[in-house]
Formats: sequence, structure tokens, C-alpha cells
Amino acid sequence: MCTIPANSEAANDTERDSVSFLPPENSRGDIARAILYMDLRYDGVDCGGEASQNVIDLIVTDCPDSRQMGYLSQLLEWHTADPPDEREKRRNNEVCEYWQGNRNPFVDFPHLARAYFGSPKSLTGDGMGYDCTTPMLSTPSPTKSPGEQTVDQGTCLEMQQGDVAIVGIQSTDPDMIVLLALADLPAGGGLYITDNAWTGFELKSNEGVKKLTIPSDGISSGTMFGYDAHSGSLLYLGNSWTFGGGSFALSVSGDNVIVYCLNGDGSTQFLYAAIYQSDWSAENPDASVFSSNESALPSTLPENCAVSLPESKRNVWYHGRFFGSKNEMLNDISNQENWMNDGELSDLFTQLLSSSPSSPPTKAPIEPGSCSGMQNGDIAIIGIKSLDPDMIELLALSDLPGEAAIFITDNAWTGFALKSNEGVKKVGFKNVNSRLYDKLHVICIIHIPFTLV
Repeated sequence: MCTIPANSEAANDTERDSVSFLPPENSRGDIARAILYMDLRYDGVDCGGEASQNVIDLIVTDCPDSRQMGYLSQLLEWHTADPPDEREKRRNNEVCEYWQGNRNPFVDFPHLARAYFGSPKSLTGDGMGYDCTTPMLSTPSPTKSPGEQTVDQGTCLEMQQGDVAIVGIQSTDPDMIVLLALADLPAGGGLYITDNAWTGFELKSNEGVKKLTIPSDGISSGTMFGYDAHSGSLLYLGNSWTFGGGSFALSVSGDNVIVYCLNGDGSTQFLYAAIYQSDWSAENPDASVFSSNESALPSTLPENCAVSLPESKRNVWYHGRFFGSKNEMLNDISNQENWMNDGELSDLFTQLLSSSPSSPPTKAPIEPGSCSGMQNGDIAIIGIKSLDPDMIELLALSDLPGEAAIFITDNAWTGFALKSNEGVKKVGFKNVNSRLYDKLHVICIIHIPFTLV
């Protein structure tokens, strides 16, 4: 129930209820620009341009939680309806000159607000809040086309279906989503994960959304990364995701996870989807028929860009190969038979990830396309000398093509990936000596567009 005015001393055009306050009309634009400035200034990025847990990240969205101020679309409308007046411009000058040394760009250049945050949305049909399915978070600044027209790139920056795959889900606290990049992901792009259901027509908004801004050096193909609710995550970028709306919390009794980005027009580009302890539901325009454990499969996703695990338990992970072409990898990951489940997921991925969460996992220095037709058993190990100097003796059991290359390593094979804590040598066919140690694997690499983790 609203109180009008907000109190006995407030202006007649103020209002309040138990959770919100409507300021006087002549102050709404000033307040909006102050809050938009806070979102811009405090973005969770340190001086080196990298996301940091030690830097405040203040976010304005259309789906605020208890720690956030205002609805983004409403603030943008206030900003337009109540533009900066001379008093606010003078204050901006004095704050810069006498105190902070910087300015609020939305006072100096009001048009930048929509260029940066986008256009405001309309209220939902019941007039209570906004659609939370496509979060209006900060996106990369618009660029100029050759014709000098402003182009809004959205967050996809040319990312396509299958450029990212889900390879692990942990729904027991803390939640974890493990992703594998199957293409180079562009710096500045934005990835979203949500456990909201897709109805076939829209994403519901009763659950949650998390957003990741891809670091300045991008994410290389073959990199394993993801979201981790645990503050001390060992997963690369695990703690770099920001609030995108609602409450993201996976259910131990089954849920769906959808990875997507936003096109320049605000539409959703689905990249990958997974569902566990259930199968995909039929599309239905009535969103109320979908429980929090159900979802339809986005029809724009190819068959190999989604996985359904109806017989799984609460934690699931992919245990197939981590090498091959992008299409081969997608086919393997979408195959139910290549997935396992257990009580805990973290220990497995701790084995696969050997570096700190602030830097990409170390990759074996291997090269794509080195097999040139070689098959299992074309080479055998027939001698190992571990006393210095080390020596490995190989026997060719088939004709080996001159353009091929092989690698030997003493890194352990976990059953899911080669570790990277020991060594790898590229071996020429006329020189089989290599300074390696106890465990040995001879491998060639089949047209891999990314490297092993």
C-alpha cells in the first residue's frame, strides 16, 4: 500500500511503500544520473582492467535484489524526463574541481546513458516490475561502422551456438557450472548463465541470471572455466560472474542451465543448454506450466549444442575425450553415455585445473593436425632409460608419414584429460631421445582447433 506523500514533510508528488520510495519529480533525473554513475564507476574491475573480488561491483538492473537501488529502465526514463539543469551542471563542475577530480559523464553528455545502458523497457502487463529475461547490464561501448553510424554490438561479439559447452554441473552447495570454450571467445564479450526455464517463447524470470564479462585477453579455445558460488574457487573465472537478475541457485532435485549472450538488438543468442534429472519439456506459451525443474529446449540450438541427462543425480560431469574438432567435441558432449554423476564434482575438476582462478589453466604445448593418418599402435615403446641421460626407444610398426609429428609426455592421464605438471616433447622420427621421466604416453593430435587442458 502506497503512502502519498511519502511523509508529512515531503513534496506532494512523492510516494513510498514497504520496499520503495518515489522522490519528487524535480529530483528524479539527478538521482538517476548519480546511480548510473555509480554503476559505471564501480564495475568490479581493478586498475589493470581485470575483474577482481577486491573491487566493488555496483550494478543497476531491471531485476534488483535487496542490495541494489532502483530499476534501470525507470532510472533511464527519469534521466530523460528530468535532464540536467544549471544547478546540477554547476555541482558537477565543483565536485570535479574541489573534491573528486572526475566528472559524471551523464551530466555532461546525457545521450551517453542510452548509448551505454540501452533503451528502457516497458513495464510488464500487470504494471509490477520489468521483464527479467534479458538483463540490461552494461555492454561493450557501441562502435562506429565505416559509414560512421553507431553500431550496438550487444554482448555476443560474433559468438555462435556451440562456441561454449557445459561440461560439469554441481548442484550441491556451492553451485558450480563448468564450461569449455570450443572457439576463441572475444575480449569484452558477455556470457550469461540462467536456470530460468525457456518456454519456447520467452525465458521465465522466477529464478536467476549470472553474467561474465570476458577478460581483456579473451578466453582461448580449449580453456575450461565457469561459475563457482564458492568464494575460494579453483575454477578459472569462477568468482568473476556478476548479478544479472533474480536468484541463481541450482536445485538438487533437477534443473536446467542455459548459456547465452545478447545480440545488438537485445535478442537472446543461445549458445548451449543442459538439463539434469529431467528431459526437455514441450514448448508452451503458458509459462505457468513450467516448474522450476522444467524447461523447453531452445529451437535455435542445434541437436549437438544441448545435453539432456534425465537419469542423472544432482552432480554431473562430462567424462569423454577432450580433443577433436569443435563438431566432434559437441557430438561427444551431447551424448548422455559420456556423462557420469557422483556426490561431489569439485575433486574431479580440481585434478583437471592446475592453475589459480585468476589465470587460464595451463595447456600442453601441442599442435593440431599432426597425425597425418597415423593410428593406434603404429608406434610402440620398447625401451625406457630413466638414469641420466634419459632415453626413450620407439619402434615404428607401420610406415610413418614424413609430414607427421608425435609427442611424448610423462604427464598423467586422469581418464578425462592430461595433467600439465610434468613435460611434453615433440619427437622427430630420426631422434627418439627425450629428457622425460617415469610415466610415458605417445600421442599425436587430430586436427584440434583448441589444445588439451
